[in-house]
Amino acid sequence: MYPYDIIFTLNNTQKFIVELDDFLEKLPCFCQTPIIFFNNKQKLYLSHDSLPDDIINLRTLLTKALNNELPLHKSITDIGYSENMRCAYEEQQILAEEKNSTYQWEPNPNVVYIQEDSYPSWVGEAYRLWGYQNIIAWIYNDSSKNIIFTITPRYPDFFTEDSNSIKESYGKWIQSYQPIITQVISPQVAQQWINQADKIINFIENKWTAADNEIDKDAPMTYEDCPRNM
Repeated sequence: MYPYDIIFTLNNTQKFIVELDDFLEKLPCFCQTPIIFFNNKQKLYLSHDSLPDDIINLRTLLTKALNNELPLHKSITDIGYSENMRCAYEEQQILAEEKNSTYQWEPNPNVVYIQEDSYPSWVGEAYRLWGYQNIIAWIYNDSSKNIIFTITPRYPDFFTEDSNSIKESYGKWIQSYQPIITQVISPQVAQQWINQADKIINFIENKWTAADNEIDKDAPMTYEDCPRNM
């Protein structure tokens, strides 16, 4: 860890860290930033995306969960298991489309979708916090109104070319599926994280908007403006 990392502490042994290349004050650009969860000595990458987007999503989900506005949809028992079943079905649909150009994609009858931008979106997306490669973090309310933070694995070989071996190995993999981590976030910790997120978001809005204006008043700063991304 470095002095400019941002730490969100869950308890004595678990925390996630936003890894910055420098102090936030010296980052007047929209850079992709790693977010890593530490569970004792276990290290899990949760995101490597836009810092503002990631922190805003954290604040949004925590605020909803504090108000018990994120109960799992009745179609979902285990959010990570449902994610894998959804992906497995969608992969089958993609393979069917590749074999038959006239094939029409059909929603999974065991998955509930909502309509977003004229395209069906799985209801589980409402709980997605971050994702990196085949690790996904979620926040939701359980039946007792607790705030649940869970990290789940996704089958690593979805949407690859060797579809026959995938079907066989996925069947074995899903039988032993289990969440990597599931923890209750206390209301106090949730509020603390929201306060931290607010400070980061407010700083970014003020600092980065000023930097944006210095570069070009008519051209918003983009991801490519960041020196680390050139």
